[in-house]
Amino acid sequence: MKISKILLLMLCLGMAACNTEKPPTQVDTHEVIHPIVKDTSYSSEYVAEIQSVRYVEVRSRIKGHIEKIHVDEGQAVKEGQLLFTLSFMEFENRSASIFR
Repeated sequence: MKISKILLLMLCLGMAACNTEKPPTQVDTHEVIHPIVKDTSYSSEYVAEIQSVRYVEVRSRIKGHIEKIHVDEGQAVKEGQLLFTLSFMEFENRSASIFR
């Protein structure tokens, strides 16, 4: 009797395993897109303080008022390049008083 119960159980498991009916599979459909390829640039603004590695102070040997500045702050300059134009009137008055 015990053997018949085991055989019945095996027969039921075998029948359940041999079930060939499969649930229908659904096919997902998706829209196909064509992306545009182009260069992009990203920019971000940050609050910061920049300090230079070297600090150079330029001074004139002649006292006077600056009439015109020929370079911008932070601009690279070359040797012999004109940086400032001093007021000629003040220089002329001082030289006239020295040579009198």
